Amino acid sequence: MTQAVEQTAPAVDIPMVIELRDVRKAFDAGSSRTVALQDVTFDVGRREFISFLGPSGCGKSTLLSLIAGLAGDFDGTIRVNGRTPAEARLGREYGMVFQEPALLEWRRVRENVLLPLEVMGMGTTQDRRRVADEMLALVGLRGFERHYPWQLSGGMQQRVSIARALVFEPQLLLMDEPFGALDEILRDRMDLELLRISEASETTVLFVTHSIAEAVFLSHRVLVMSGRPGTLVADVEIDLGSHRTTATREDPRFHQLVTEVRRSLHAGHESRES
Repeated sequence: MTQAVEQTAPAVDIPMVIELRDVRKAFDAGSSRTVALQDVTFDVGRREFISFLGPSGCGKSTLLSLIAGLAGDFDGTIRVNGRTPAEARLGREYGMVFQEPALLEWRRVRENVLLPLEVMGMGTTQDRRRVADEMLALVGLRGFERHYPWQLSGGMQQRVSIARALVFEPQLLLMDEPFGALDEILRDRMDLELLRISEASETTVLFVTHSIAEAVFLSHRVLVMSGRPGTLVADVEIDLGSHRTTATREDPRFHQLVTEVRRSLHAGHESRES
């Protein structure tokens, strides 16, 4: 039996950036068929920061790929700013950041950031360079424009990746475990950086993570998914205020919310096994 989803009001008012209704995704492999997602419904308001949590293989990354228009056919409805995912992708309405920075080692930092603008033929060379430098300043990498990726730390490389995703000023940022490979100290610092960047750029963020504490620290809401086939089992509002610092992690309310999300995660897993 599937646990009912706890409905909570979005932290940010409409208009909605993301709308999903009864989304189902299955994969065929020879004679077998695997259902990855089942009956997924939720909305995301403008400038919301939403994290997805769930056991490995529950479809979190698949969900992000569907919203990005990268995962092929599905059942149900997905709208990104009122458009289909494919239309939103063609309209360059989102940027995407993966767990690995995927930078080109032979291109300098600035050249990596402006690559999407080059590929899309946007602006003059001077315009592209100006925008790339603005994004590097936004992520705190002013002065590193001429460095190569191998000259940067892991956290700095990931910031280059974020700058590249923001270079055409998308309204939506999709992030698939972007800090999963970093050590805990660096990850905490990058979480703070991401909050600063998302606030400064006024970007809506969808964030996949396996860390309950990270999800609670970053988010307006945490969407908890069950095991495969993935469906939503809880929509937890995170009422920690808009200004979060390292001290937020010591707040009793923070620990209460971590416990609430963990219980929802375990309940969703148990409901799939029953």
